[in-house]
Amino acid sequence: MTFRPGKTLHFMKALFLTCMIAVSGTAYGQSASVDSFTVSRLFSEGAVLQRNAVVPVWGTAPSGTSVTITFDSMVQEAEAGPDGTWRGTLEPRDAGGPHTLTISAGDRTLDIQDVWFGDVWIASGQSNMEWTVANSADAENEIRSANDPHIRHFKVPRSWAYAPEPTLAGGEWHSTDSSHVGQFSAVGYYFARSLRTSVDIPVGILNISWGGSRIEAWLEPDALMMPPEEIARRLNEHKESGEERTNHQPTLLYNKMIHPLLSFPITGFLWYQGESNAGNPEDAGRYAMQFQSLISSWRNAWGNDAAPFLFVSLAGFRAAPLEPGDSNWALMRESQSAALTLPHVGQAITIDIGEADDIHPRNKQDVGLRLSLAARHLAYAEDLVYSGPIHRDHVVEGDRVILSFDHTGSGLVARGSSQPGGFSIAGPDGRFVWADARIDGETVVVSSDSVETPVAVRYAWADNPDRANLYNEEGLPAAPFRTDR
Repeated sequence: MTFRPGKTLHFMKALFLTCMIAVSGTAYGQSASVDSFTVSRLFSEGAVLQRNAVVPVWGTAPSGTSVTITFDSMVQEAEAGPDGTWRGTLEPRDAGGPHTLTISAGDRTLDIQDVWFGDVWIASGQSNMEWTVANSADAENEIRSANDPHIRHFKVPRSWAYAPEPTLAGGEWHSTDSSHVGQFSAVGYYFARSLRTSVDIPVGILNISWGGSRIEAWLEPDALMMPPEEIARRLNEHKESGEERTNHQPTLLYNKMIHPLLSFPITGFLWYQGESNAGNPEDAGRYAMQFQSLISSWRNAWGNDAAPFLFVSLAGFRAAPLEPGDSNWALMRESQSAALTLPHVGQAITIDIGEADDIHPRNKQDVGLRLSLAARHLAYAEDLVYSGPIHRDHVVEGDRVILSFDHTGSGLVARGSSQPGGFSIAGPDGRFVWADARIDGETVVVSSDSVETPVAVRYAWADNPDRANLYNEEGLPAAPFRTDR
């Protein structure tokens, strides 16, 4: 599956950019004076380009400059326009390589070696996506044994702008070896490594992450569901405050880290973010619409509404609860899972691999593996169990609740125990207590001696639901849920 670029400038965005003149002093799209010949950093030695897609190639040069693009036997001419930009295209190619891309203008010639065609995945979010292999579990052995030259990684530098900009702040491609893999996104790398056990083509990871970032920073104006004047007000306040907490401000990371990539074809998206939006119930609840808006807007920006979008549901964190109660992180997981109503969206449940005292769990191997299972199904049409059990419906029979699930695989199991844990139940008074639970075929039966008339059940409803142990036989954990939404 391949996704091609395409972007619509809506009225709200135009109005927003007009407001932004007061912030940045310059409106995006004005003619620029360009006095040097450049090629986008995406086209550098070791690049992975999207297979089976028309791939634009672009850069800058003085207006009117002729640019020659040579690739294999293809020779193409382009000319820099009044704004100092030039653009050509590479015709679709099957996976493989290496190739050499030669681009020349005047007396300047760039020979870009070791170019491959494969599948390109964007890996974005906050610190758990930015977290490096060097800081992951068993890092020393992982780095020493890394030797797959067909996994390539490109880190987009942390950067931001008040209005959309066409050029990346930097970045370069690196192949997987012990000299470079330590600085790769651990989730991105372990995803690609797991994926390549079944998909024998080059995989490129575009790592576009910034620790501590809120989702608002990754959204374009149209997707924020916020009046343009409110966006402009917040950004003016940001500028006047000395530009603090840039990674929390609406649009700023999108403008400089996402927008310059929109012409670069990709296969799909990986997303690990949400911690910075889970600080209170309002933010956690609002995230459901924000996240779905981000998915839809990014897909639209790249020109395909069916681009696979795979996300990580927040891992367990903080002390485990002694009694059932409310949880902002559980609300966030619920908001994240609401995106499964969109087509071609998959999740990796990670409540079982968190660390109570560290918001950055070191086990990124299982995160990458679970994302790769979803990719194999959603992007590569493999028939496999790719998700843990997900609550489908329930019925109340007397003093018990019978829960049914999708994605049960070869059957439901209670890992490490004879009975499933992590369930709580409430009667008409709304007070939740720990419940007894048992597996009955493809269902779970939940009850409590202290609740005669049950009205609601919750599972894994805590920041760190350490009692939760419901899995399918394939070893994938059940997703948290509640019936009292």
